[in-house]
Amino acid sequence: MSPPDMSFPRIRVAAVIVEHNAVLLALHEKNGRRTWVLPGGGVDSGETMLAALQRELREELDLDVIPRHIVHLCEAIDPGGKRHLVQVAFLCDRPGAGPVRATGKDPRVVDARFMPLDSLPRLAMHPPIQRDLVDRARAGFPDRISLPVNRWIDQ
Repeated sequence: MSPPDMSFPRIRVAAVIVEHNAVLLALHEKNGRRTWVLPGGGVDSGETMLAALQRELREELDLDVIPRHIVHLCEAIDPGGKRHLVQVAFLCDRPGAGPVRATGKDPRVVDARFMPLDSLPRLAMHPPIQRDLVDRARAGFPDRISLPVNRWIDQ
């Protein structure tokens, strides 16, 4: 895996999967630090956000998802300007049920589990969207944006 190009914002896609009043999170370990994240990852050049979302969930969790809507958007910029992340979160369904596990294909993803909404405010998350997730999930994600469509037209 090559280091990200920091001259542009990094676009990260993430899945929001809520079941039984709990949201699926992945535990990342990097440089000795553990942080919970919505499962997902970076969009590669030439890849659609939806394709990246489905690829990342299969790679990290061996999970197929059905994206329904965009339900959260945020950005995080470090004070030194060296890292700029834009995260687009998609409300997703997962066909079937059963346990979810980290595949081990990405060594940074060390665990994955459904975390009760009530526990989110106490977790270390990146980006720190715990309160947003809890509030939006409890409200049924009322603000929904349609899935993106490639609108490129050659001129």
